[in-house]
Amino acid sequence: MIQDELDKLTIRIWGEKPDYQTLPKTGLFSHVLLTLPALDRDATNALLYKSLFEAEDAQFFTSEHLSGLIGAATNKPNSLLPNREQAVICFDRLVSWRPLAADDDLLGMKRRKDDALIENIGVALAYSIVPILNTDDITERRFEQLLALLSKLNSFPVVIALPYFAGLYADIAATVEKIIGKGIQARSSNEVRCSASALLQWKELSITGKAPNPPGHLISKMIYLIEAGRIVGLHTLLWCAGEMVKKSWLSQADVAVLADCLPDIFKSTDYCGIRPNSSEAVTASLIRQTAVQLAWDVMQVVSNEKLRAMLEVAKNDALPEVRFTAQEIATKIAKSS
Repeated sequence: MIQDELDKLTIRIWGEKPDYQTLPKTGLFSHVLLTLPALDRDATNALLYKSLFEAEDAQFFTSEHLSGLIGAATNKPNSLLPNREQAVICFDRLVSWRPLAADDDLLGMKRRKDDALIENIGVALAYSIVPILNTDDITERRFEQLLALLSKLNSFPVVIALPYFAGLYADIAATVEKIIGKGIQARSSNEVRCSASALLQWKELSITGKAPNPPGHLISKMIYLIEAGRIVGLHTLLWCAGEMVKKSWLSQADVAVLADCLPDIFKSTDYCGIRPNSSEAVTASLIRQTAVQLAWDVMQVVSNEKLRAMLEVAKNDALPEVRFTAQEIATKIAKSS
């Protein structure tokens, strides 16, 4: 947009003389204001800090509010995270929340609303709150509070925050190891996704010295599950493996296993062999797209003709997300040759 258009958009959002006391009603999640233009960026961010991290309970404990808080944390490069004091207060508020019983919830609407909120509480803790806690705030009591959210409310995203506590004691590290090891082979794709993300988070923390190394058998188990072609959560496992390949965190043996099994995974998710109304039909294209991307990542480490042939087939895939990914990779290969 040109500057004149940006100025008009700013006035449309904030008005001509904003007082920055309340957020404008845009119909969008609040973190979008980090990207939209503003007359005074510092005042806008200060208002967002207060609105996101110091809201009253009635507003704070809604999926809409927590989605904005999560979006602010993950909105790269314009992320907005709480300060240490706000993080401690938000942690205590979030882990203390429990749903109220409702005898008149015959259609299950309140339960579904609570389930969405429970999911967002876990994500907010994992990506916005726990990463800001300092060493003194990482305690066994807070670890147990996270475990309570996981065991009592099934807030699976909480698992992603557990590696921050792995450096406290060997027993805690063993508990985190057990939870992740069980989760990456669970029957729920959400549980697999969160557990695989937790393993990746643990490895990242260990590289920066904020946690001990995750046990090697967890990564080996992830590679084994990929090789086995187990459909549940497979696209997440492929994505996590890709991140590890790009950062040289996998052994040559693990990379070789990926190189061998990716063509089989791609072939096994061919649309012709999948029933249109099955659960596999929902994730087939996502698995194929992620497998194509991982094939490219693996080819940066080892040369493999089967992977190259797989990419050639993917360039003509029936679905655009797979086809475009393969075509982008083909362009990269052409430029590098």
